[in-house]
Amino acid sequence: MSTYISTTPRSNYGWLNGLIGGLVAGITQGIVGMMGTLIMGMGLFWPLVLIGYAFRPLTDNPSQDAGTIIIGLLIHMATTMMFGLIFALIAPYLPTALPLWIWGMIYGAIIWLVGYLGVLNLLDPTMAAKMNMILFFITHLVYGALLGWYLSWRTGQGRAVAP
Repeated sequence: MSTYISTTPRSNYGWLNGLIGGLVAGITQGIVGMMGTLIMGMGLFWPLVLIGYAFRPLTDNPSQDAGTIIIGLLIHMATTMMFGLIFALIAPYLPTALPLWIWGMIYGAIIWLVGYLGVLNLLDPTMAAKMNMILFFITHLVYGALLGWYLSWRTGQGRAVAP
């Protein structure tokens, strides 16, 4: 039995949906990461602290002060919105054989891989040294899945494979 796979390109998702989707997915990613570090005994705000230390020298014990946490939050939200915008721009060109939330997970895994392979060491050596990379990977999968789902939902394209 063969399944018909649509070759019709997806519609334009729009830059605003990309920014909002990146924000929503980034908030969810942050919550998952914060819950993970809390469970592991590193503290609720540990991911934001590590992000906030992006422009400070590597230290054995980054301070969990409010300023560092706020800087981390702002950097994280700006970054996730930027990546959401990029995904919204490339999403119309992705094959429709897979739902967009799966493409989003692939996108999240690629972001993680590029960060893991060295970009993170250049931009944020404290985070590269101190972040649990398995948790970091899981949060990126969550980010991508939710970003893809959000874009599909906002445009009414929840199904990518035709019946």
